Amino acid sequence: LPVWPAWFGVVYIILDLLGRSDWGAWLEDKFGGRVSPMIFRDTAACDPFLLVAHHRHSFNFLDPLRYVFRSVLLPEGFPAHPHRGFETVTYVLRGGLVHRDSFGIKKSYGAPSGADGSGEGGAVQWMTAGSGILHEEMWRTGEATDSTDQELFQIWVNLPRRSKLVKPRMQMLGGSSGPPTTDEATGTFAEVLERGPVPVATPAPGVTVRVIAGSAAGARSPVETHSEVAILHVTLAPGTRWSWPRPIGWTCMLYMRRGSAHVVDQELPLHHTAWLDRAADEV
Repeated sequence: LPVWPAWFGVVYIILDLLGRSDWGAWLEDKFGGRVSPMIFRDTAACDPFLLVAHHRHSFNFLDPLRYVFRSVLLPEGFPAHPHRGFETVTYVLRGGLVHRDSFGIKKSYGAPSGADGSGEGGAVQWMTAGSGILHEEMWRTGEATDSTDQELFQIWVNLPRRSKLVKPRMQMLGGSSGPPTTDEATGTFAEVLERGPVPVATPAPGVTVRVIAGSAAGARSPVETHSEVAILHVTLAPGTRWSWPRPIGWTCMLYMRRGSAHVVDQELPLHHTAWLDRAADEV
């Protein structure tokens, strides 16, 4: 979907139709302008994952269409909307967001200025909606004369039946800032837990694994989850290999953000998603 800036995204769609999706992907990574939502309708095959959305955007103060777009069509972010019964995981690689919600919490979180999207210094907001929360996430675009790059993944994780109506809370990895969130005098009752930086492992030369949830390569995320789940950001240098012991019966999906890779005996191209069969044995 073309957005932020929309006209960049339209160019990428035209390139895709002309058979030059490789050009479109390169331009998207450089300049933004597109969001790719993947909604998993086969809940039996994808449980507990409901959605993955890859956002890549840019906001340039010299863009004359930016101000028309945000005034008439769409604000720069996601205005107040409700969630209930699942969790939203926001993994920021470039730029950042400002969060506000119905519990009075306001937090700014994101990657450091000048981040290249590698994941170094990235930030995570793990929001358990549980019994219900109204929140907004607006792009952290700075002053009117600032230009910013934005890239993030949002992942929706279903809550098991026993946890559908748990009390809402947030867990933060990486950089975030905001007023105290535990003072009942402010009307803030949702728990906010600062969990430190995203754990990183280097199991082999040229292999980097960032552990958003679960564990891998000797590193474990401090995020507490309501079901067994792992979310890993894996970077492989050309010619390297890495394997992860997938637990029995787990759903496993892969999304290729940059480049391409071989999974078992098949190629996974750029911006494609793959599902692995559930295994009877740990593999």
